[in-house]
Amino acid sequence: LQGETAYNSVSQRLALWEGAWKTWLENPLIGTGLGDSEGDFEALQRAGELPTGRFHSMHVLHNIFLDVLATTGLLGLAAMFAGIFLIPFTLFLQSARPGKDPVRFALGLAGIGLLVLNLVHGLGHSWLFVRSLYYAFFLLLLLVALLQEE
Repeated sequence: LQGETAYNSVSQRLALWEGAWKTWLENPLIGTGLGDSEGDFEALQRAGELPTGRFHSMHVLHNIFLDVLATTGLLGLAAMFAGIFLIPFTLFLQSARPGKDPVRFALGLAGIGLLVLNLVHGLGHSWLFVRSLYYAFFLLLLLVALLQEE
């Protein structure tokens, strides 16, 4: 993370995550607001708290959890977990019980698998802000299929 020569994907992500964490610590409950990451990072660089240099995609922090935490705070992170993970997981878990209709069981397992993939994928990407809309679309299709009357 030190100096101008440390310009690679790993060092950039670590610096972005460090910046997101520092930004969150300044505004823990509600964050700084959506779309403010670039300004927050420039301020941290001017203050000497982040390495200087060219960051590509400063508006995308490459970790959805730190991104949401920095921009919307604990309230936003709690809302994201409830809406994107907890509520769908409960629905999928109810459908993925043995003895259920085999199609609903398979959809429930697929939904749980998709949620796990999104959790892991979110550690290195900000999938709400980049080209991962197909995840959300597939999740929506699963939810619709599971919510149909038996």
